[in-house]
Amino acid sequence: MSEAEGMTKSKNPTETAGNEPKLSTIQLHGKSPSARRRKTGGTDHLITLKAMVDGAGTTPRAVRFYEAEKLISAAQRSTGGHRLFEVGELEKLKLIIDLRSCGFSIEEIRELLAARQTSPSKESAMALQGLLAQHMDGLKRKLQLMAELDREFQSAIVTLDRCATCEDPRGKEACLSCDVLISRTAPRCIRFL
Repeated sequence: MSEAEGMTKSKNPTETAGNEPKLSTIQLHGKSPSARRRKTGGTDHLITLKAMVDGAGTTPRAVRFYEAEKLISAAQRSTGGHRLFEVGELEKLKLIIDLRSCGFSIEEIRELLAARQTSPSKESAMALQGLLAQHMDGLKRKLQLMAELDREFQSAIVTLDRCATCEDPRGKEACLSCDVLISRTAPRCIRFL
C-alpha cells in the first residue's frame, strides 16, 4: 500500500511480550485524529492478516473461519480489500485457538465471549463465573484422563521393549500366544490395537 492510498507499514513493529513474534502494524495517515478514532475504535494501529497468522501461529484459513463464525472481527479493510485487525483481536484469537485445542466447541467459545461482552453487572459476572467453573471441571477430567493414558503408554513402551528384544525362534507366530501381549495386565493399547 502506498502513502497516497493513506496507509503505510510502520517502520517500528509493535513488540509483544516473551518470545512472541513482532507484529507489523498499519498506521492511517492523512486523516484527522477523530477520523482515525472512528475507524479504529480509539487506536491508530491495525495489524494485517499476516500479522494475525504469524502472531497466533495459525493459518489464514483459520483466521477467516473464526471471523466468519463472528468470534473475531476485522476493524476495517484496506483500500485493496485486505482485512485489518485491532491488536486486541490477536490476543482473542490466541485464546480461541487455546480453547479449541482443549476441546471447546465453537458454540462454547461463543458463549464464553458473549458472557464477557454483555453489560458489566453482577448477573453477567456470575454467569461468566458459572461457565468458567463448568469448563474447569471438564478440563480437570480431561487432564486426569490424559495422565492415565500417559501412564498406560509408558507401560506399553516398556512392554514393547521386551517384544523388541524377544528371541523366540518361532518369530511372529510366538506373538499370537505371548503372555506379555495377551496378559490381562498388559496395557490396553497393546491388547486391543
